Amino acid sequence: MAPRILVVDDEPTVRAVVVRTLREEGYTIVECTDGLSALEAATDVAFDLVITNRCMPRMSGDELSARLRLVYPDLPILHIEGYLHDDMTMSQPGEYYLDKPFSPDTLLEAVRGLLGERAG
Repeated sequence: MAPRILVVDDEPTVRAVVVRTLREEGYTIVECTDGLSALEAATDVAFDLVITNRCMPRMSGDELSARLRLVYPDLPILHIEGYLHDDMTMSQPGEYYLDKPFSPDTLLEAVRGLLGERAG
């Protein structure tokens, strides 16, 4: 069974690129436009990875991560961020950052690495 990935981003163009790239690689994708709808989706289905923007309406990616951690403490979360700072490499185990803009190859490398860490 293909890994299930939750993609959360309020920017339609970024979300479309991420979703298309991952679907072309055979991943099962659920997409949401904000953290609140993503939290609802995560209560219905277990995910192997969450990819989320940090700045979104209704619920930020940081708040989404905090809430998901209460239920799924080992779930890897990849934050995609347009304003990455040097100190934002990892806020806690299992949370990683990818600076926008990024190439599809960079995204796939990060996803494969995070899924490999979880599987291994």
